[in-house]
Amino acid sequence: MQATINDIEIFGHVLSSLENISNLVTQCQLIEVIYLTDKREQSDVVSKNNMKAKYEPVETAQAKFRRLTEISGAQDFGSAVEGIQGIEQHLKDKDERDQMEMQSLRNAMKDLHQPIDRVDSCLGQIQDGIEQQMRTQILKAISTILYGVHHKTASKVLLEGSGRWLLRNRLQ
Repeated sequence: MQATINDIEIFGHVLSSLENISNLVTQCQLIEVIYLTDKREQSDVVSKNNMKAKYEPVETAQAKFRRLTEISGAQDFGSAVEGIQGIEQHLKDKDERDQMEMQSLRNAMKDLHQPIDRVDSCLGQIQDGIEQQMRTQILKAISTILYGVHHKTASKVLLEGSGRWLLRNRLQ
């Protein structure tokens, strides 16, 4: 029993360490998503390839605007304005979705700092009136019984040779 108590303490420490490691890994992933995407976007602006990619839509918009100024009807101009408003709305919706996702990631980061409830709800309902300290004292009192003496005493009531067939036959 003493060995069992020591094992429980060791495995409790191992479980706590594993929890800390998994918590740190998850936090690092969230931090990467939350903070490094902004820095990565800022550093991409500086690169020449990205500058070309950002300049092409500007040229396209300029060409569309030139074509728009050449259009002679108010109806065509109105439909072009509606198209621009649709694009603006699409960008606003995307920005809102991104903000909501970032907020959910921040909430997940906060939730990681909350304690984890490891006790099963069924175990919480057990009420036998014995406190944890009393349980520990009972286990320590039981664990002082010498195993060898107990084994010899218990084996005196058994028939001679009983169980030997189990030891001779190997399980496969």
